[in-house]
Parts: sequence; C-alpha cells; structure tokens
Amino acid sequence: MTEFVDRGLSEQPGNHLVQFYDAEPGALVTNVADFIDDGLRHGDSVVVIATPEHSDAFLAALGASRGQRDKRTRQLVFLDAETTLELFMTDGQPDWRRFERVIGETIRGLRRARPAAHLRAYGEMVGILWAAGKVDAAVQLEKYWNVLLGGDAFSLFCGYPIDVFADEFHVEHVHELLCAHTHVLPGGTASSMEAALDRAMRDVLGGEAEVVRRSVEVAANPAWGAVPGVEATILWLRQHQPDYANEVLSRARSYYRACA
Repeated sequence: MTEFVDRGLSEQPGNHLVQFYDAEPGALVTNVADFIDDGLRHGDSVVVIATPEHSDAFLAALGASRGQRDKRTRQLVFLDAETTLELFMTDGQPDWRRFERVIGETIRGLRRARPAAHLRAYGEMVGILWAAGKVDAAVQLEKYWNVLLGGDAFSLFCGYPIDVFADEFHVEHVHELLCAHTHVLPGGTASSMEAALDRAMRDVLGGEAEVVRRSVEVAANPAWGAVPGVEATILWLRQHQPDYANEVLSRARSYYRACA
C-alpha cells in the first residue's frame, strides 16, 4: 500500500477532504484505501460510511485479513451509507438532532473505545444525496459535518460521484461544495490528467492554452478548499471559455482514458 497523497492532510484534525470520481472509481478506491491504511498504521481509529460495493473494494485493497483484524479490534468500523443516511433524514433533508445523535454518537463511541487514538472518517452519504439530485441536502449535510469537525479533533474525507470532465463539474454547481471542504484531492492520476488536459488545450486553443494556464494561476477563489491544478483549470474553462470548454474536456477525457 502506498503512502496516502499527503500524510499531513489526512492526519490534521479539522481537515475536510473531498474527491470527485467518475463511473470508474479506481482512483477513489486507491485514495480511500490509502487513507484508511495510513490511519491504521499510525494507530488511528477509522470509521468508513460507504456503500457495500465500495466497502468491499476498500477491504480488498487493504487485504482482507488485515481489514477483518482491525474491524475486530474496533480500530476500523464500517457503516452502510444508505442505511445510516436514512436514520437522520426528514422530509428529504438531514435533521441536525438526528444527525448528531447518530453520527455524533458514533464518533464518541470510537473515542471511548480508544481515547488516546487520533480519529479519521470517510463518508459518501453526501455523494448519495448528490447523485439523487438532492444538492441542497448534500450541502446541508456537509455543514453538519463541519459542526462536528469544529467540536472534535478528527479528519474527514468525502467522496462524490462527479466526473470532473463533465458539465456537472461547473463553478455554479460545485461552488458550495468547494467552500465546505479544506482540500480537493485529484480525481485520478494527477500527472496523467494534467498531460491529457494540456494536450486537449493545445489541440483546441493553440497558443491561447498558455494564456489560460497563467489566468488560472491568479484566479484562485479564497472561499474554496485547495483545488488541484487540473480541477482548477477545468472550472476556469467552464466559467470563462464556455464556447471551447466542451470540446477541450471531451478530448481530455478521451486522452486520459486512453492512457489510464
């Protein structure tokens, strides 16, 4: 298992990470498995709130014997995302009191079981809401998570089924999500994504590609979490070059998948 993207990000209390992933969640599985593995190796308590399919994939990446051992010692706890979400939803929106009782008690239970350990959590309940078109509910749930983060020293990693090359990854759609997180993790292999996007921009924009790169460097939104270069460039293109963005990103997706 490789070291998680940045040990400092995953261990820092209060950090709220997010990764956007497409229909092939290989990069998500790798990053979440590394996030879990990094925590286990350093003695952290870890709670994973995910779909059964993703939980199985994370365990397979960790190695079944290790995952089962850590589950038995309560260092690693898995919860079903759909079932857990239903426990605190009311009329299509998360209810704070129910959320605090369900998730807050999970956090407190892990603290009681291993009081000296750091704590980290991975969750994709927000991603389930997003995929169902309940964007406002997803944003509200992120705010509730941030309240918990403010009152307890743990780190949080969220996963969203959003293809960064698709039109849904647009400033007007994801602005509030970016504001709710401290860091955005690359949606795939960063070097391959960057090479694919650079090639597509040269194809479509020619010499203007360099102008775009310079513009992106000075256009950081201070309200957002730290956004990787590829994702930042895509958001800039969607907002400032809408006539060319679809062609650039369609080519970039093709180039990226060809080398993945």
